[in-house]
Amino acid sequence: MTPTLAVAIPAHDEARMLPRCLAALAAQRDAPPFAVVVLANNCADDTAGVARRLAPRLPYALHVEEVTLPVGDRHAGHARGLAMARAAALLGEQGLLAGTDADATPAPGWLAGLARHHAAGSDAIAGWAIMDRASARALPPAVRARARAEARLAQLLDRMASVLDPLPWDPWPRHTGHSGANFAVGREAYRRCGGVPDVPLAEDRLLFARLAEIGARIRHAPDCVVHVSARLKGRAAGGMADALRRRAADADPFCDASIEPVPNALRRHRLRRALREGVEIERLAGRLGLAGAEAEALTAGLSEDQSWARLLSAAPRLRPVPVPALELARQTRAAERALRRLGIPLPEAPPEGALV
Repeated sequence: MTPTLAVAIPAHDEARMLPRCLAALAAQRDAPPFAVVVLANNCADDTAGVARRLAPRLPYALHVEEVTLPVGDRHAGHARGLAMARAAALLGEQGLLAGTDADATPAPGWLAGLARHHAAGSDAIAGWAIMDRASARALPPAVRARARAEARLAQLLDRMASVLDPLPWDPWPRHTGHSGANFAVGREAYRRCGGVPDVPLAEDRLLFARLAEIGARIRHAPDCVVHVSARLKGRAAGGMADALRRRAADADPFCDASIEPVPNALRRHRLRRALREGVEIERLAGRLGLAGAEAEALTAGLSEDQSWARLLSAAPRLRPVPVPALELARQTRAAERALRRLGIPLPEAPPEGALV
């Protein structure tokens, strides 16, 4: 029988952690029929053998493939893209592709939640990645405090977005993260957006940027949880482990790239809403830092979502502005004041270990 859902797991030297991930998938409750693909890439350990020995005892079909990637392709984007392609081949056109990491532990209702949001009309789902309690406790206190502070500011900024530019398919409560450890996308939307970008870093965030550009309805679902390892020695260069290690060494002066100064966020959300409501681009050009003719030329012939993606990369007043870590407290207070001015109660803090 063709599964309605397939889970893609790229794995590099994960013989120790992978069994816990596969066991968590075996413990899923109320999930639709699903299959799992483990793509063991460039492993020096017995990742593939461990998975194959577990396969007969698992309540789902486990497909294990070993590949040796050439030097230029040995990165997260290429490995995840290959794993997703193998998983997509198992599905029909209306199937759902899910992705996680080999060191992650999906909560028991993870797959049921992803399937529920997809059935309700979401083209893609960004689930919530949360550091597991045991490994998070092993982090230096300053790193844990920094993670809490960034997650809180990101949450406040997103609450502002939910008020200023509300999306019927992504209502509050929601979260802000786009993690390769916890996402799902309909097979058709995945094909239309071009799939996982073949890049060494941030392939998960760039995938969701591609989905946004084609107008996909993305749900940031706080009820779809995967716990991830907070280890300092990871398998993918530039991934979460590297970021945590830099912070442990006090060598990361800026917040996560998704966090922006409050005035910039307010301007961006108001401009995006104006475009959604049909305000002509030449009327918004000055607020974007563009001449009217320039704004029209940038967006000519493009859909609304494609126009916004083009403006994000080209409009001077929409360019990313990093927030220094030293500014976290000040920006958080500014976000709280902005929400109060909008008449919105402050949300409860995100759970301990929540990732941006």
